[in-house]
Amino acid sequence: MAHSLSVQLNAVEVTALLEDILEQRIFSEPYRVFALACHLDLPDHARAAAKETLHHPVFYRLESFFRSPEFHLINTSTLLSLYAYRAECVSSVRGLLHSLLQLSLGELERTKIIVPWWMGSEHHSAACGPRFADGLTRSGAEDNTMVTPAPWFVNHIKRAARVAEVGPTGGAVAASLCDWQEAFPEVVHCGLCGREGGAGLRELAVFVHKIIDTITVRKDFTKQL
Repeated sequence: MAHSLSVQLNAVEVTALLEDILEQRIFSEPYRVFALACHLDLPDHARAAAKETLHHPVFYRLESFFRSPEFHLINTSTLLSLYAYRAECVSSVRGLLHSLLQLSLGELERTKIIVPWWMGSEHHSAACGPRFADGLTRSGAEDNTMVTPAPWFVNHIKRAARVAEVGPTGGAVAASLCDWQEAFPEVVHCGLCGREGGAGLRELAVFVHKIIDTITVRKDFTKQL
């Protein structure tokens, strides 16, 4: 599939790169196909690769963890949500800044700010959060079983996309939010289960900062897989 995808795109360099990667048996083809498909904005290919990973999972012994990206299964919904989540976050950040501007001009009364919440190991209902057993992630084959992205994939995103594609930087947004610490109440909700909970504005600022600085994905393929 990786080879046919690269041929379809007529990408000579990508074809050669994939062939080189696939010769390394510790890496699974579906993971690499997904990474390529995401960067090329091909959701159907990404979905197929992610489902293939779930249908044919490979577990490694603990000592193999640091050399094998397959130790952590990746869920279809989690993988496919990265781009959609980024767009949602950018939209929310812009909305936050617009609300802050209106507040500073006296044009907005006390309001509720709702922000999407990237999946983590806490602040979620048991039904939607990742499963942890002795520090290791488990998963079933169902699409609605949410697990954290494999460390290699997260690190790849960080390397490939350090620069946010929105105007303000994460630090600037955080500073703006902290300036308005007591300006209005806010509600944070889990985008997966809908669970709501209050959060201080400073905590929200740190959250937004992390969104922009670590989860923003630029749509360009890098050789540094």
